[in-house]
Amino acid sequence: MRRDAREQNFGSPMETYRAHRVLRADRSGSSWPVTVETDAGVFYTKLRGAAQGPTSLVAEIVVGALADALGLSVPARVLIDIPPGTPIDDPHQELGQLLRSSIGPNLGFQLLPNAQSFRPGDETRVDHELASTIVWLDGLVQNPDRTVKNPNLLWSHNQLWLVDHGAALGFQHDWPAVTEASPRSGRWSVTDHALRSRATRVAAMDGSLATRIHRGALESALDGVPDDFLAEDGGEALRRRRVHMSRSSGSGLEALGPLCLVVLLPKNAAVNLGTRACMFGGYQLWRGSREGVHRRSSGHADA
Repeated sequence: MRRDAREQNFGSPMETYRAHRVLRADRSGSSWPVTVETDAGVFYTKLRGAAQGPTSLVAEIVVGALADALGLSVPARVLIDIPPGTPIDDPHQELGQLLRSSIGPNLGFQLLPNAQSFRPGDETRVDHELASTIVWLDGLVQNPDRTVKNPNLLWSHNQLWLVDHGAALGFQHDWPAVTEASPRSGRWSVTDHALRSRATRVAAMDGSLATRIHRGALESALDGVPDDFLAEDGGEALRRRRVHMSRSSGSGLEALGPLCLVVLLPKNAAVNLGTRACMFGGYQLWRGSREGVHRRSSGHADA
């Protein structure tokens, strides 16, 4: 796809393209993303059958949407449907097994032309406001993968792009541990962030950035996640979704609290707001099925 990712309509459903051929795998990491040929061109595609599973794809979609809302450059996202029997140019046996585990929708990304890695010393090319916005977002979503050793930043035509957000929103991997204290007990630290030295305006920009991640922005980000990525054990397609935004006390980098996005709740679940939500503070947005949203003042919500 050749358009600028920032032109992607925020909150609009992602386009879906059918895979015609899998060209090759990127073996530089553990998840083995692949390049896929479709009628709309070639896309860099992360697979639902990879070790991290669909939760990493959920994080990619949500963080990408929040980055869009902040005016940051992230590759446009699309859904790539991989049908059974899709031809594979890469003969590796393990890749074939991975693709068989990834039949159905997967997450594709716009390929960036002439992309170059972010290298030591490149931080001086990043202005303070941009660096501060990126650090603010990474703190919000508890993204551990923007370090000096692994910056997950790319240059394309002298523009800085953010990539690889699958490790963000890490609380998804341990729901029993999520409590009202979770937003203020995150272990994210700015110490090793690739742009720490340039992020000098986080405190000054905190208020203005927070206004851009408003209730509607959170709802739109969550609506972008396909129900299929939220299904437990391949079961129910529709899931309750809720978003909580927490702001810790204080200011600056120490004030960054994680975005708590609770997914994988059964459609008919009753969740106690007092123990699971109210102490998160900020927004309490309950998302039901596509057909509607239900919320009761008694302290429970059910579909």
